[in-house]
Amino acid sequence: VSTQSTGMKTTCFMAVRSLQAMLVLSVAIGAVLPAPSRLMVEYQQAPTTPGETLIVDTFRPRLSFVPEPTMAQPRGTFMSHFRMVVANLSGAVVWDSGKTAGSSAVNVQTGALVAGSIMVYTAQWWNQDNTASPKSSIEFATAPADWASAEWLGNNRHTEFKFEAPPLEGDGRALLHVASPGGFRLQVGDAVVGDPIGLSLWADFDKSIPYQTYEISSFLRQPGSQIHISAGTGFWKRPAVLKFLLVIHGPGNGTKTLPSAPGIVDGRVGGVLANDPWLGCTVNTSLPGSAGWEPSTPVADPPAGRLFALPGPYASTRGSLEPVEVVTVGNGRWLYKFGRNLVGHASVVAGAVSGRGNVTLEFCEVWNYTANGCIPFGVSRRPPYPRCGLNGCDTYLISGPNTAPLTPAFTWHGFQWVVVSVGEGVQFRPDIGSLAAHWDTAPLESTGSIEFEGEGAETLSALRDMVAASQISNMAAYMPTDCPTREKHGWLGDSQVTAEESMYNFWTPSIWSLFLNQIRDSQISNHSSPLSGAIAGVVPGPTPPSRMIDISWTAAYPLEADWLIKYYDDAASGAAHWDSIAKYVDAQLRVGREQSKGGLPDFWTWGDWCAVQSRAVCTPGTGPQAAAANFLMALRSAESLATRIGKLPAATIYRQAYTNLSQVYVNRFWNSSLGTFASDPMELQTLTSVSLAAGVGTGSQTSSAVEALEADVAGRELTY
Repeated sequence: VSTQSTGMKTTCFMAVRSLQAMLVLSVAIGAVLPAPSRLMVEYQQAPTTPGETLIVDTFRPRLSFVPEPTMAQPRGTFMSHFRMVVANLSGAVVWDSGKTAGSSAVNVQTGALVAGSIMVYTAQWWNQDNTASPKSSIEFATAPADWASAEWLGNNRHTEFKFEAPPLEGDGRALLHVASPGGFRLQVGDAVVGDPIGLSLWADFDKSIPYQTYEISSFLRQPGSQIHISAGTGFWKRPAVLKFLLVIHGPGNGTKTLPSAPGIVDGRVGGVLANDPWLGCTVNTSLPGSAGWEPSTPVADPPAGRLFALPGPYASTRGSLEPVEVVTVGNGRWLYKFGRNLVGHASVVAGAVSGRGNVTLEFCEVWNYTANGCIPFGVSRRPPYPRCGLNGCDTYLISGPNTAPLTPAFTWHGFQWVVVSVGEGVQFRPDIGSLAAHWDTAPLESTGSIEFEGEGAETLSALRDMVAASQISNMAAYMPTDCPTREKHGWLGDSQVTAEESMYNFWTPSIWSLFLNQIRDSQISNHSSPLSGAIAGVVPGPTPPSRMIDISWTAAYPLEADWLIKYYDDAASGAAHWDSIAKYVDAQLRVGREQSKGGLPDFWTWGDWCAVQSRAVCTPGTGPQAAAANFLMALRSAESLATRIGKLPAATIYRQAYTNLSQVYVNRFWNSSLGTFASDPMELQTLTSVSLAAGVGTGSQTSSAVEALEADVAGRELTY
């Protein structure tokens, strides 16, 4: 879809809507048709990272594809039929859609598939002239039937594990499923497989624990196929634990499973001595490979959460950045400047360090040249500045020259500057090429772009690039965070205001569907509680048992479920969450009738977080009204969701509630003096914006509010 206007050109191909639009192709009638592209299983495409496997956590997955457009040819061809086939590795068909009439091949659900299998999905389409396209195929795996045979290992000491893989015969295939709530790093023989840092998802591990799956067949065919797994504490914040299933498929249709268990796995205290997602890590680089191994033992108090397959794409190192400057800032201290902020880690190149002792990398977002130190977040800008406590540091214990890069584990940082400090007995070569920065996050696919022309194009393009880079970085750990450099929390308010932007820019359905699961994990399910149905404002996080959390945050639950349908046609996620979303909305209505004026829920905690006023003023000034507006938006999303999944009685109830409560909103918050929904000019932009988004007021009130908003923006002269 392309549009042009003065000074700006936009190009967007949006999720499923764009997939359907692309079915009208520029292909000549009777010409050779292009093969299907963008084959997807549960919204996931075939991974591009070596070893990573497309795995689904359902045995009746949804399949999609689009034909590849060929814009150079005349218009005229469209898809009239399609066929999707799922077969096992032996080629036996286990499900077949048959030649199906349709102009869209999106979210076609299969029949029940066999658990713990590798499947081949093949797609083909026909045009209106009954010309057949070539076929396209991808592989995917179904989740193991159960993990009952695998044990949690770790015994409060071991952080590194190894075991011998059975030989891989003929055309056999090997899938390794690994669960470690604190993150893990995998090595097969000499090859590092997957994420070399070991970023982990922050979840409520008493309810849900992710596992990742890797295809390691090619690695097992190499000499020395011993498997090493290093486990972190990460967001788990407890001694490292590990569980795995190694499943050998074939030759033929047979499978053999090797589960984690004592007697199979050896463990030791590994080289990663300490790790923390915020504070950094300490790594002993001189630990001999053969030292300290002993039989591993089961964990006495294992994690209790349900294991689920983490949807891809998994985190990886997306790219590197070279320093632009290096200066000496003290005895044994050098400051490296990279020229831009990034989220990830820095590594010391091989051969840059020698001696015996410690090397520390301190990460800085802001450097104070006068005070000669980093300025951490949340502290006074007056020196002396604390080191590492807020910005994070990675420390390496070395004994001799570093023959490999010094790289951290189970942590990542936000930084533009890095201070390299060496202890007594250590020599560092302070060349500009001795340090490199790396961007760590999931390789999200771009699905939209916007281009600018004319005056201001350079500035607008820079803002566009900043938004895109920030959004990718904010999803470094598999969920939308408020700040990937400091807090790294899944705040619902932050997710709500960025969700649609992320869906416009990137292919993110798996991340948002997973985030809905994390929100559901926070819900109060005790029916005897007066706040039954309430959810947390941050996940994972506690849900207060005695008060409702700010609706400007918690409204994210129904809103994001509705947006998954709007932008990705993902009604299945909405249906899966319907009971929990209905409980959330009903809880707001129930408590609102008891506590809020006019029965309009207006529970608030933080108000306008970004206001120019002091929080003592803006929080109570904007909090109730912003919460009420967000609840009305949540009501509309709940009605839309209910309608889409066939919950029509509930849709009627929520539609009527919106009609009644939107009038209560107008009665409470319309200000005839300002001609908008605000009582304080300093809060006009925030409160008018959310009121317009909630769709309240008459036509004349809406026009007046828009005029007031435009006048306020122009009157402040905050244009650049």
